[in-house]
Order: sequence, then C-alpha cells, then structure tokens
Amino acid sequence: MFIAILKLTSLWLCVLLEFQKLSATDLHDVEISALIATKLREFHDLHSPKSVMLWNKLRNWLSASKWLCSLDEVKAFTLDAIEMEISRLEKDLSGENQSIGFCHNDLQYGNIMMDEETRVVTIIDYEYSCYNPIAFDLVNHFCEMAADYH
Repeated sequence: MFIAILKLTSLWLCVLLEFQKLSATDLHDVEISALIATKLREFHDLHSPKSVMLWNKLRNWLSASKWLCSLDEVKAFTLDAIEMEISRLEKDLSGENQSIGFCHNDLQYGNIMMDEETRVVTIIDYEYSCYNPIAFDLVNHFCEMAADYH
C-alpha cells in the first residue's frame, strides 16, 4: 500500500494506492518487464515541448559540485574534464533522430508499483522527471535493473 500526496496550486491531494512496490527480482520477470515497457511508452508519448533539459541539469549539478569542492577536490575529481565531457556528449548525442519525451530519469524498482490483482503498473516519484532523449530513460532503467538497494 502506498499513499501519494500531491501539492496542487491551492490544495493538497492525498491518494491511497493499493499497489505494491516492485523488488529488484521483479524487474527480471518477463511479464512485469512487458507491463513496465507498456507504461513507459504511454509516459514517453506525453506531449512534450521537444527541448532537452538533461544538459542544463548536468551543468547545474557540476557547477554546484565545483562550488562545494575545494580546488584540490576539483582537480582530484577532474571536474573540468567532466565539463568538457558534458559538452562533447551534448554535441554527439543531439542529433535529429533523437526521440525526445517526458522521462522519469530514476526508473529503479522502488519507483515502479503494481496492483497484484489487475497487473496495472504505476510509476511514482517524479522529482528527477523532465524532457530528455527517451533512450536515456531506457538506459537508466536497464542500469537500475543491476542494482539491489536492499
């Protein structure tokens, strides 16, 4: 069971979902993976402005890291090289054939819920969501399949 609390413009909305969070092993179940893929297709097909937010988000995180780190830490973590890498990736991966959509950007098993009876999948926790290349969201999900946070 999960309680979703949403803050709308002038009111709070509380919804009780009779869903269970998935486990790390659930992501390897073929049937569940197909249900997740179907839900992701709906998610990625939401109307979007077609502008990618990933690069600015990465640069903001990098800027915050540089601000928080000492000069020695900036060197040790090669943060200047990371800045160049972000620019290179943006150039290399911003082709015309890139499908842009609304992406979750944190598709680990704890953010995917399923109603055991109806087999309906729901995605929760949208704090990292924004418009990005859909391929990045899919790759993130496959990387998360390798993790077990418990």
